[in-house]
Amino acid sequence: MPSGDRVLFEDVELLLDRGERLGVVGPNGSGKSTLLEVIAGRLVPSAGTVEQGSTVRVGVYDQSGRDLDDSMRVREAVAGAGVEPDWTHKALMDAFWFDSDAQWARVGSLSGGERRRLQLLVTLAGKPNVLLLDEPTNDLDTETLRQLEDYLEGFAGAVVAVSHDRAFLERVVTDVVVLHDRRVARRPGGYAAYEAQRRAQGPRARLSARRNGSRSPGAGS
Repeated sequence: MPSGDRVLFEDVELLLDRGERLGVVGPNGSGKSTLLEVIAGRLVPSAGTVEQGSTVRVGVYDQSGRDLDDSMRVREAVAGAGVEPDWTHKALMDAFWFDSDAQWARVGSLSGGERRRLQLLVTLAGKPNVLLLDEPTNDLDTETLRQLEDYLEGFAGAVVAVSHDRAFLERVVTDVVVLHDRRVARRPGGYAAYEAQRRAQGPRARLSARRNGSRSPGAGS
């Protein structure tokens, strides 16, 4: 998958099962967000194909955030314009601290943190069975993150999360996908197992790279 003239990753074969819990890790600029965009079907790879099952419903919470109509009330943004919220919508809003009064607030009156929380709720209210999270710890406060983690415990679908937050990944994912030097490799055991393996192999990998004259990956944006 190229970005401009640079190939981010290639020869990727990734199967996402129902109930999967994957974390995506790698250096800055390695293509983590791009991989999520490809999985979501919002970006077409330069080679190969992306296949989605007929029942797949993808929900994406990314760093740009969903567009929200400032004139809408919170309950309308979650349930849809002209739709009376059902019990699932109300339970979701209550769980993320939009109580009965706050549900009637105009979107334009929300603080930055409340707006990001509402953008997350709109994503969840779409009832996805594949949920893609791109750096949620950058924008959500600690209480909302803990509530999101609790929500994901009962979530029946698949989750793919990009995050630099080790604690979040350890609580949410069971395996990680590592992007490194244009390769995508799956590592079982969650972030802790990946980090232990990386630390154990790091000195040997660096020594091998120097002996082979290999280029070490640089950081990018």
